[in-house]
Amino acid sequence: MTLLLTLLYFFAGTLCANHDAGPNNQMNDGLQQVRRQSEGLVDLTQVVGHKLAIVGDYLHIHGGWAEYADPGTGNVTYGGSGPPQPRTLSIYLGEPWDSEHVEINIIDSSDLPHFLNQEVWMDPSGDSFWAWGGQYQDGPHNLNPWRFTPDGDGGGSWEEVPMEGADGYDALLKPIQGAVTVTGRDTAYILGGQARQEPLEEYHSEFLKGLVSYDMDANSWANTSAGCCIESLVQDDHIQGFFTPSFGANGLLVYVGFWWTPESQVDMGTVKFYDPETDTWNSQATSGETPFHRVGYCAIGVESPDGTYEIYMYGGMPIFYWEFDEWPEELWILTLPGFHWMKADIAMTGSFRFKQQCIRAGGRQMLSVGGELRLEGPDLMPLSYILDGGVYRHHLPVLDMTNLSWSNEFDPDMDEYDSPQMVKDWYSEGNLDDVPWFNEEVKSLFIRSASTQPPSTRATATDISPTGFAISTGVTALPNTSDDGAGLPQVTAGAVAGGAALAILLGL
Repeated sequence: MTLLLTLLYFFAGTLCANHDAGPNNQMNDGLQQVRRQSEGLVDLTQVVGHKLAIVGDYLHIHGGWAEYADPGTGNVTYGGSGPPQPRTLSIYLGEPWDSEHVEINIIDSSDLPHFLNQEVWMDPSGDSFWAWGGQYQDGPHNLNPWRFTPDGDGGGSWEEVPMEGADGYDALLKPIQGAVTVTGRDTAYILGGQARQEPLEEYHSEFLKGLVSYDMDANSWANTSAGCCIESLVQDDHIQGFFTPSFGANGLLVYVGFWWTPESQVDMGTVKFYDPETDTWNSQATSGETPFHRVGYCAIGVESPDGTYEIYMYGGMPIFYWEFDEWPEELWILTLPGFHWMKADIAMTGSFRFKQQCIRAGGRQMLSVGGELRLEGPDLMPLSYILDGGVYRHHLPVLDMTNLSWSNEFDPDMDEYDSPQMVKDWYSEGNLDDVPWFNEEVKSLFIRSASTQPPSTRATATDISPTGFAISTGVTALPNTSDDGAGLPQVTAGAVAGGAALAILLGL
């Protein structure tokens, strides 16, 4: 039975990794095939292995491997042709658009080696983002991180950041895929993933464990143990991470997903979190209907004016997919500190996605970008569906997280985020009092009275939220970099960003 579960896990977890490589194991991001919208419908039908970052007024789509359809002939091409040409795309967020008429800028990134499944985080200045790790088409691997600086007009340039002399860097195993990136305040974190072993000609990989931190100001790296998941196989297609700024003494890292080991499986009914102040891991059980086991979903987190923190989860493929006649397309919400799951039945009919990326943009809006359509047997969705426009209408769907509605239209002037009514109702009914806390230590991290907070972060009477817990307001975040506020920039790698240093959860 253990062997069977192991095989099932690797099939589900590496399905897209193998698919990303394209025919003949060639990795090609295919992004050069995306045309400007002024020439007609965007012909990008599917993209995986990409990451998102928002800097200023632009959304950036970095890396990945694409499938695209020619609207004139109907031919579907997988990964393009010829040698890979690395590309970064950008979309202007300063004006309204709909997904059928959005202009996509193609940024020439010829100096950047083509990588798939890189980790992305924000620079502390807020005016650039970094990319590190990932799979490289041809050896030897270039292991230095790269930094992208936008020009403010939809373009920008990449530069390599040498790590020679960086304390602790040479001892690290670098993730080629699957790590879970979270950044917040002055630290960013990457959990798990896989590393490639020598020789490069053969595909050998191992799952990474441990907590590695990188201080960009000091240019130093350090490694400690990740007590959450010494035995777990952690990949970003089944676990997502978030920085919650108002919980704990100075923010907590929260991880939600399917925790898998060869001996056991822990579903989304268990949330794990890390306190950087005390270097400790804890967990807490959730209530409500729990989402089914899935991989390849996207999720973002956002803090409400009431001091709650909502995690929105969409898409993904059931791990035991053969047990489902239909793959649910609903939206799931996990609210903290209630640790309660809620299901919002607002599906985009016929537009199920797997391995897409999501990011918060424009107040209370969430963008879903790319991903694969559901498989029909061994094939993709019918070509007739692609040509009828189903893909084009929904490759950039927009979620209003407050009203809980999908559309194809983005509005840069959308109101700021507030919790949806179903979340407000749950707290107003007094359900927070009934949370079965794991222990008092965990409870104190999420529910604090104003009198128990340190003087520097103590909330005033007006800062006590309607849910009955204090909102910590005394910590000053970097300007315009909060991953949970309305400001930009942001990044997503299944997570949200805005810090001054990188910390990486992987193993040595």
